[in-house]
Amino acid sequence: MNATTTTPRIFAGLGVLLLALLPLALGGCGEADPYEIPVSPFQVIGRVPLPSENEGVASLGDYAFVAGGQAGLHVIDMSVPGAPVLVTTVNTTKYAESVEVVRTLVGGELRDVALVVEGTEGITSYDVTDPAAAFSFEQGTTTVDGQRIFVQESADPDEPYIVYLAESWKGVRLFESDPAQAGLLVYNGVFSGTQGYAMGIAVRDGWAYVADDEMGLAVLDVRARILGEVELVSWADTPGNARDVALEGDYAFVADGLEGLAVFEID
Repeated sequence: MNATTTTPRIFAGLGVLLLALLPLALGGCGEADPYEIPVSPFQVIGRVPLPSENEGVASLGDYAFVAGGQAGLHVIDMSVPGAPVLVTTVNTTKYAESVEVVRTLVGGELRDVALVVEGTEGITSYDVTDPAAAFSFEQGTTTVDGQRIFVQESADPDEPYIVYLAESWKGVRLFESDPAQAGLLVYNGVFSGTQGYAMGIAVRDGWAYVADDEMGLAVLDVRARILGEVELVSWADTPGNARDVALEGDYAFVADGLEGLAVFEID
């Protein structure tokens, strides 16, 4: 992506989906198509009741980790998908809004860490290496109004992982893990504003794509994670309010509030 000239281009969601499905419909004659198109209605095969309002979920191995609002962080055994089991619930500092889980190397040992976004309380961290005995690291971060995070892991397990926090009107704030201390996120003063309210974020190849609420999709240059170098380089509006974003191939998929799904070509 060229930071000085490239602007994300929006497509009609239906058109892109039809184009994506076209190769499947035109599969080679005489060969079994290796792809099976999902059809609806989808069936619920398992369910576990949880207290409070459940806001977000992440998974690692046989476990799902649910940001359970005022109830905290729920740990659920999903080894039998049709019969999920609530293993434990860990109290969080304030209100668990979203969660991501990362596996990292600390002191030569693999540790599983759940990172929970709690609004004005920032990102809190929890050791979920033994899911049944999950506990808080008693660590938090600087923040104004955290929404969602993206975790970028290095191919080198000795290198820190990077956490990008979509922080509402503040923009995007960057943290990195401390390889010597599990659960500790270090803030080096690196952040960048956007034009709107940063609600969700995804990062790839040195570019951060931000769901920027009323201002659509914003793109930040994060190739150099230094204050003043991380900056807004382009943006494109959406019909609605951009709430979250995911990347796949050459496209960014934006959850656009009441206007459905917006699809952007980004490469």
